Amino acid sequence: MFLNSSTSAQSSNSFRVNYFREAQHQAYELLQNGKGSEPLTQHVDEKIVSATDARTVKMPQGIEAMGFTLKPQDYQISNIHDDTAVEQELYSQVIESVKTETNASEVFIFDHTIRAAADAESNESMRAPVKTVHNDYSDTSGKERFAKELEKHGLSTDDYSKFHLVNVWIPLVEVVKDTPLLFADPKSIIEGQLQHLKVRYPDRVGEVEAYSYSENNQWYFFSEMTNKEQLMFKVYDSNEQSLTRRVPHVAAQFTDAETAKVSRTSIELRSLVLFK
Repeated sequence: MFLNSSTSAQSSNSFRVNYFREAQHQAYELLQNGKGSEPLTQHVDEKIVSATDARTVKMPQGIEAMGFTLKPQDYQISNIHDDTAVEQELYSQVIESVKTETNASEVFIFDHTIRAAADAESNESMRAPVKTVHNDYSDTSGKERFAKELEKHGLSTDDYSKFHLVNVWIPLVEVVKDTPLLFADPKSIIEGQLQHLKVRYPDRVGEVEAYSYSENNQWYFFSEMTNKEQLMFKVYDSNEQSLTRRVPHVAAQFTDAETAKVSRTSIELRSLVLFK
């Protein structure tokens, strides 16, 4: 399932992060081949930010506390680059893991993406990491995804009290040395940062959330994440009282980064999490 490792650890917790610079009539183009561009928009505001290595501090545990959590995993799959194998072999394993973490009634995985920091241009099966601070769903698109998936499975909205949309992110290299995922503490996002950005798919127009800069933001990452670990994080929570309804995140580069021998490659699985 996994690729070979790179070497040489990073010593800095300083990152180059692209925030959203608001401009009129902007939309993220997701092309027919699915690659998309690294920045969500050309109107970015690059900042140098400091991120706390979550391995080095005592943090509240579980996805509800911070909106993101790191868990061990030992998933087995015959061919990670075969969509059929991923759907038939990996999906069920990830579903059980998400159920255990969230205590959900039901979990459905509705798609997955392989991302590569270096190979996205040459490999049509891969997308580039998204290097703009964003969240995958807005209130509008989150509710649309909920309704769409329930209809697909012949279920009724009346049967569930709430739902989450949860992403599961797994490295496909032994150790992540470049372009890790950074997460903003949702409680550090201030009013006015959130902007809505349209996403143009081949067959529809969706909507994501992009974020402008604030020095108030507190960032976290997990150093040298391995392919025996997984990140789970909320990209939408229907509970409006939750303090971790969604987690702004970004693929970011260390400011002192050296070229890794094997660049970061990962798989991201997207799930609908239902609660009675």
